[in-house]
Amino acid sequence: MEVSAEVEGSAVVEYQTISKHQLSAKDVVVIDTLFEALRLRDPATAEHSLAMAYYSYLIACEFDRENSKLYYLSGLVHDIGKLAMKDDVLKGSKVLAPEEKEYLKQHVIEGVYILERLKLPELVVQVAKSHHERYDGSGYCEGLAGEDIPLCGRIAAVADTYATLIGGRPYTGAVSSSEALEVMRRESYLFDPDVLEWFIDFVEGESKYLSYFKTDELKRLPLAAL
Repeated sequence: MEVSAEVEGSAVVEYQTISKHQLSAKDVVVIDTLFEALRLRDPATAEHSLAMAYYSYLIACEFDRENSKLYYLSGLVHDIGKLAMKDDVLKGSKVLAPEEKEYLKQHVIEGVYILERLKLPELVVQVAKSHHERYDGSGYCEGLAGEDIPLCGRIAAVADTYATLIGGRPYTGAVSSSEALEVMRRESYLFDPDVLEWFIDFVEGESKYLSYFKTDELKRLPLAAL
């Protein structure tokens, strides 16, 4: 099946899939529209989502190649539930209080609700649902552990964490790629060991990816380029 969507200024330009997950042209446009809404609401979250999408795609090329491009699409909207978050929590420049952290966790539930209502492919929903699950069971929203976490969630956890660390938060700032990898090594119990080991080896061996998204301009990567 081949699907293409031409949307001016879009993050999704073209998609060719051999995925077992059925994807329609409408799905592609819906995902792109959601991403654009996120960009307008909070450019920082949109930039993070682009980076996370790209790293998810790279990891999936190794662990779930058949669906690799769908991981890119999923990454674009994995944080779509943040559309519902209050500005002082989403865009604040101070460390969040415990109650604010609990409130922010609701973005997962809100995101899953949006994606399910739009009847997007299950992988898209699962990435949004499970990207904060952790291998030791300490994550949310379901507290899954080990291989009870779907593969897409284990891939998304590594990609999301790395993208967050190198992209920075308003109250901490960005760290270098080597510093990000060191943090992930120290907290390796949070991640699928095979996925984490592969990703660290890949990033350390491919320096061109280390600053791919270190720009002042929010760039969109055409899927045709993947």
